[in-house]
Amino acid sequence: MSANPSSLSFTFQAILEQTMRDEQETDVPSKLFELFCFAKEGKIPLSINAATLLIRCFGLAKMLEEAVSVYKELDPDSRNTSVVNLLLDCLLRGENIDRGFKVLDEMLKRNSGVPPNNTTMDIVLSATWKRIWVEKMMSVEEIYGLLMRFFEHDIFFG
Repeated sequence: MSANPSSLSFTFQAILEQTMRDEQETDVPSKLFELFCFAKEGKIPLSINAATLLIRCFGLAKMLEEAVSVYKELDPDSRNTSVVNLLLDCLLRGENIDRGFKVLDEMLKRNSGVPPNNTTMDIVLSATWKRIWVEKMMSVEEIYGLLMRFFEHDIFFG
């Protein structure tokens, strides 16, 4: 008799949460990645909450490849705008601008399964302003084009 995948998923989530709370544990992000790899090998599906927890932790630790791995492992039907925004924020804060903008491009496509929202715009504009002032890398035309794409999705400053 095999275990229920949903039950395993929630058990895995509980283990992740406990590991994050363990103040004695050093290098929590690496330990969480080991647990993630173990679950992946065991074909334990990720709950949306477990994926969110892992992406957030890996993003804060600047473990961007690991955050992307978690996102890719998440069932596509479970992905929502909130989790994609979290990945987008991790990538942009981690200065993986190109990959972040690829994620954004997917969100901005017509009929995207994970359309952008006001939070998406806030994340992108914050990263954009940082790029403009710190790195001087975006032209007025690029900013205009980016804003127009948000406006096409009825997302405005607010």
